[in-house]
Amino acid sequence: MAPSSSRAPPLPNKSSGTHYDTLGVGKSAGGDEIKKQYRKLALKWHPDKNKGSREAEETFKRVAEAYSVLQDAQKRKEYDAQILAAGRDSS
Repeated sequence: MAPSSSRAPPLPNKSSGTHYDTLGVGKSAGGDEIKKQYRKLALKWHPDKNKGSREAEETFKRVAEAYSVLQDAQKRKEYDAQILAAGRDSS
């Protein structure tokens, strides 16, 4: 299979957990739950609300990346396969 620009991004490093962990949702979470959690976390960690906070900026980026993958059915499927292959199932 040829590489494509829509491929799921690499797994986050082990210390930061999975995209599911980042958003605080289970692997079986539906689109509405994922969107709700994303909005909640994006508002909390948005750089405009946390001026000068490097932690907030990095957290916001992780939240946005997690949402980008989990809200897209194909990216999520590929990401779940990566988690399974890496033995990092997050239920």
